[in-house]
Amino acid sequence: MQQARSLTAGLGIRIESLCFLLRERERDGKYGEVFDAVFRAEEVQIL
Repeated sequence: MQQARSLTAGLGIRIESLCFLLRERERDGKYGEVFDAVFRAEEVQIL
């Protein structure tokens, strides 16, 4: 989750221009629902 927070913070105001996050679901669950929740909080749709 810290990686997602760092990414969104690093994007700053540019996060407002994002609509979608495209990613492949990993088998090991490294990026799970908590990771997605950070982007959903920024109103980014996960695909």
